[in-house]
Amino acid sequence: MVEDSIPLYWRTIGHRYRFSGRECPECGSVYFPPRPLCLDCGVKTRGERPVSRVGKVISFSEVHMAQEHREDEVPYIVALIELEDGHRVIGQIVGVPFSRVKTGMKVRYAFRKYGAASDDSVLRYGYKFVPYEYPNVSQEP
Repeated sequence: MVEDSIPLYWRTIGHRYRFSGRECPECGSVYFPPRPLCLDCGVKTRGERPVSRVGKVISFSEVHMAQEHREDEVPYIVALIELEDGHRVIGQIVGVPFSRVKTGMKVRYAFRKYGAASDDSVLRYGYKFVPYEYPNVSQEP
């Protein structure tokens, strides 16, 4: 099994914890997940820019064969989500059975535990999505 290094995990923590992208200072394009260079003009992106935390399901699937460290989670739902600001992101949907997930369903960001690669490794956290009307979900990590 290949596990992300702890330094790599910490370098990407900002966009996963705060759900933020990076902005091009030249043309104003915002990238989520963050990119080091703007795809439009090639300028180095910088700063953090929040992205929408609400979106709709474009496509989804139920996963039955998981990676080695996620066997206890199967089956789980993975979806392509279009955020209200136009960004598209792939994320896990939690808090609803597969039979209730529909294309066009409104979802929102939720800060959740991803898990750990092994019993003695670092716990990892980040974003998942829940149905928009899902109760008791804080909007901030």
